[in-house]
Formats: sequence, C-alpha cells, structure tokens
Amino acid sequence: MVKLTQDLKKTAESMPHLSWGGTVPRVLSVHEELKTLLSTLFIEGGTGTGMDGIICQLWDDTGFAAPGTDKRQAVYGEMQFSLLGAVTEDDWFDLLSRGNVIGGGLMSRLNIIGTEGKYQNVPKMKPPDFTVLQESFLPRIVQLAKAPCHIPPSEGADRVIAEWVETLPESSVRMNVHVWRSALLLAWLRREETITEKTAADAVLLGEYQVASQEFYRTVKIDNPYAAVQDKILRSLRMKGLATRRQLQQRTNAGRVGTELWNRALEGLLKDGRLGKGEDGGFFLAVAE
Repeated sequence: MVKLTQDLKKTAESMPHLSWGGTVPRVLSVHEELKTLLSTLFIEGGTGTGMDGIICQLWDDTGFAAPGTDKRQAVYGEMQFSLLGAVTEDDWFDLLSRGNVIGGGLMSRLNIIGTEGKYQNVPKMKPPDFTVLQESFLPRIVQLAKAPCHIPPSEGADRVIAEWVETLPESSVRMNVHVWRSALLLAWLRREETITEKTAADAVLLGEYQVASQEFYRTVKIDNPYAAVQDKILRSLRMKGLATRRQLQQRTNAGRVGTELWNRALEGLLKDGRLGKGEDGGFFLAVAE
C-alpha cells in the first residue's frame, strides 16, 4: 500500500487502472478467503495493530499513517481504499475472538452481509450476466471522475435520519455514517438533486439491517480454549435454538477440541445456570442469557 502511494507518477504509468484522472490510487482489495487478512491483524510486534489502524483510517478519509517499529520506519500514504471479502462463520468467530476488533473500531466500519439461514450448497454456479448493469452504471462512474456530484439532504431526509439515530443502542457506533453514505448512494442512483425523505427512509432500512448484523456477528475477546468452547455453545443455541448434546457437538465441531474439554465446557455452563436441560434431553439458553 505504501509503495503505491509513495511514487504516484510511477503508479499512474505502470498501473493506470489504479489512478483515474490524476487522482490518488483507488484500490479495491478482494479476499476470497478473508481469514488470511484477519489473521494478520493479530500479529504481535505492532504489525497487526498497524494494519488494523490503516484500514480504519482509510474508511474515514484518504490518508493513512502507520507508526514505526524497531524494524520499520513510520510510513504515510494516500489512497481511496475499499475492502471486499468472504469468510466462513467458524473462521469469523474463531479469528476475531483473538483480538479486540470491536474496541479497535474495525467491526463498526464493516458492512456485514451474513448468510445465516442454512443455505444449501450447489454443485455449480451459473455465471451472472452484468452487461445491462455495466452499460447503465459504468458511464455514470466515468462522469463522476470528470464532474463531481454534490447531493445535499432535504429537510425531510435530515429529520428521518436524526429521529432514527436517536433510537440506536449505544453499541451501534458509526451507524449514522453508514446510513448517510447509503442515502447518498441511493440518491445518486435515483438521479435525485437532493436526498429525499423517501430515500433517507430506504437508507434507514439498510441501517437497521446493519445494526442487526453487527449485533448478530459481534465477538468478544476470549483468552483460553475452555472459554472459546463455551462461547461456541452459547452462540449455537442463540442462533439455532434448542439442541441435543449430539447436535451441539456437531454444530460446534467438538472433535477439533476433544470431547473432554467440550464436555467440561458444557457442564460449566449448566453449573453456572447459563444453560438449561429439558426432560427430552435438549439444551436451551437460560432466561438470564
């Protein structure tokens, strides 16, 4: 990332697709296996923290700065950066429970699109045809490079989003920014001269989905394997409901940690009153949970 920004002339000449009309580099970082990137965020020695901080900075602005370490000088750069990635449910919770992704601010900057719902696997995917979308969408992107588009909010849009923000829980950090960005994009797609009240209401619907997704995929830092197994058991029951011991073992991949550790974790939750067990042998979350 630093190399791309240190010599903009060289970047423009060697990779013209990364800079448009003499602007700063525009980078879309695509990760089919996002777990590789997430793993780097927890590298000790400042590297992981530096990467986390850079991603957060580039969500807010186009400039970034990474502090120096004993092996690397402080680095600075400027770019427009977007991140697109996919990760399995198990890898998401396992990896993010090792660090402070919530306190560090990364979680609140992500647009999360979850697939909880027991979607079936398919043997083959039919390649989509984006021709119509490209022909209608890409020319407008080119126009933006030549003439920036300013779309102010209407009074109705201001009111709709302000009223919604007042209802947000304290944990919904930066969700107001997510909604205003969605409102701006929708207004541009609809060719509006101002962000209308209807567009603001639609952006709020997207915001409500993100609030629910952030809560659904929220993680806490876990310091030992015993606590990690307990967290998996609780999350499985919270997400998928009542389950027998065998079903819970299958859902939480008990074989990976060993049944001895897994059974101790389950018994600990029962002893603490966080789980209940029905007459039919099914486990469920206690009322307090």
